[in-house]
Amino acid sequence: SLRALRLHNISTMLISTAEEMNPTRRNTMEDVHVIHAPQSWGAPHPSASFIGIYDGHGGRLIVDYLEDHLARNVAQEWTFEMKGEGKNEVIVAAGRKRRLPRSDGNDDSSDDDSDEEEEKEKDDGEIIRTSLERAFLLTDIQSRMAGLTTSGATVVCTIIIPNFDSKGNCEDIEIHAANAGDARAVLSSTIARSASSKIAFNNDTTNNVAVRITQDHKSTDASEIERIKAAGGTMIRNRVMGILAVA
Repeated sequence: SLRALRLHNISTMLISTAEEMNPTRRNTMEDVHVIHAPQSWGAPHPSASFIGIYDGHGGRLIVDYLEDHLARNVAQEWTFEMKGEGKNEVIVAAGRKRRLPRSDGNDDSSDDDSDEEEEKEKDDGEIIRTSLERAFLLTDIQSRMAGLTTSGATVVCTIIIPNFDSKGNCEDIEIHAANAGDARAVLSSTIARSASSKIAFNNDTTNNVAVRITQDHKSTDASEIERIKAAGGTMIRNRVMGILAVA
């Protein structure tokens, strides 16, 4: 699932992490977290950060692969989407697509309103959503081609983009979240509480301090059961093929 929201009145972002191997049940740590600062992971937006948590099971093979490839694939797909198919388009610093003048020296501004609407730039959120979807699928295909079929992982990641005014002050922050499986992103703040009616899940508009910004993929969800069966799978004791409790 994917989610986008915008927060206002934030000037500083601090990141902290904590992990627990659960040694009573595991001999090795099977989970990974990544934090990619702006301009360190190939994203076309100069202020975009990437944060991800990969919850492995059955070994570390997949999470090690995700650590090296998922963010890079997101950046690659995002760049591809921003460039588009046309030869007269360019990426600009704000992360949006802009038309260039035609090769004959005439600007498109002389075109009528209908043409201008047709050439309207893509919405940033739509571009990022498509990039995340494609990157998740691409990484899954690549890992299979690499022969990594004995372990798996659930994933949650966020792309965080601060937007600045002409004086360099942060006006607001966009958060684009995506997940696969039951890995979950939660926004916990006074801002989340005041914004909960805008970003609530399952029609829950209560004024919660913590707001879930991703939706778990559980094998007990009706939509997931339908998707699993359509793909040729079966449900046994609320588990996929009688094994997995996440979809």
